[in-house]
Amino acid sequence: MNYFSIGLTCVHPHPRPLSLKGRGGLSLSPQGRGLGVRGEIVKPHMRSIKFSPPHLRLVTLLFIGFTILGGHAAINVWPALGARGADGLRGLLGDPAVAELEMIVFQIQDVIARLSQSHSTNVIWSAGPVVSGESPASAWLPSALPSSGRVAGEGEWVSYIHDARGRTVAYRTFLLPDSQRAYAEATILAFDLNTTRLHFALGTDEPRSSVTVERSGMIPEVDRQTEALLSILNGGFKARHGGFGVMVYGVTLLPLREGLGTVAIYADGHARIGRWGAEIVAAPDLVAARQNGPLIIQAGVINPYTEFTEAQDWGYIVGNNTPTWRSGLGISVDGRTLYYAVGPGLTLSRLAQVLATAGAAEALQLDINQAWVYAGAVHFAESKMQVRPVLDFMPEIDDLEKHSFSRDFFYITGERD
Repeated sequence: MNYFSIGLTCVHPHPRPLSLKGRGGLSLSPQGRGLGVRGEIVKPHMRSIKFSPPHLRLVTLLFIGFTILGGHAAINVWPALGARGADGLRGLLGDPAVAELEMIVFQIQDVIARLSQSHSTNVIWSAGPVVSGESPASAWLPSALPSSGRVAGEGEWVSYIHDARGRTVAYRTFLLPDSQRAYAEATILAFDLNTTRLHFALGTDEPRSSVTVERSGMIPEVDRQTEALLSILNGGFKARHGGFGVMVYGVTLLPLREGLGTVAIYADGHARIGRWGAEIVAAPDLVAARQNGPLIIQAGVINPYTEFTEAQDWGYIVGNNTPTWRSGLGISVDGRTLYYAVGPGLTLSRLAQVLATAGAAEALQLDINQAWVYAGAVHFAESKMQVRPVLDFMPEIDDLEKHSFSRDFFYITGERD
């Protein structure tokens, strides 16, 4: 039984009035692919990708060669290699063509995974929770989650990170949102924003901008020098994939676009997720903002356009219905709990369902594909700050003080004594 519910909202990747014929209430079509009035399907205003015959033949030949040479193995065993190969093709063919190519490869991966997996086994948490000693009873615990009943422990929150005072400030759990994909296991982290702070940092390369600003790709020294540093989370897409807005330390690298989903961080440490120009606006105390497409959840309701397959309005990445590794960030209605979700075999709508089930009232997608999703807990060993990833395929970071990230990222700190 599918225990997830799909909500409705009139949110479009590029918000505009919907022109609906006739009268009646809004409802999800039986196919679940659009908003309908009395059964009529209303399609979003999406641009279609069209290839000329020579272009299509070239893409087809490249796909055949890519597959024969082990594209499937490269993406699964060496995800970074597969990602670099895709980036190289983008320089030759452009984003639309490579998006089509990646969707074909991911669909093949999905078929193989569905045939070979009878239950969830490929997603393995790394070594146990990052704790030191016994933790006192915590006054904060995320809301209980439903379970499909297929795997023991599903939906049960487990203490994941303790702060310097021994309090549990982060929990983790997992959900199986897709009855057709046993391998699609979504890991969820929940952070208590009453005792932690969200931060945003630029990578050395991404997001690219003509604006000159310091970008070491490292966590600022003030946060590296304290044991308050708790966790690292991946950021969003490359600048070329959507050109979504970015602002850090009050400097705008890419213009913030009206109506798009935005993670906003303020000088007093609180964070919000909402639409730029509506729930979130320019303010003197706004220190960082990161957009990554439209909201996938707004006011507790899932954006129905997450069901559509076109990629352009979401950043020229793979289509929404393509199952692949995806990550996302959400926040509870009271602003206290920050949710991060990551998992394989997720379509965009499944990612949204996972975050909504966890308790997110507002949420947006972050980066996708196995090479670019990352989450881990910081711990101290041999006088070094190390990062223990939440999933075992993710690389460990041996010395965070010397490590620089090529792409933007979020990190979380606890209260300082």
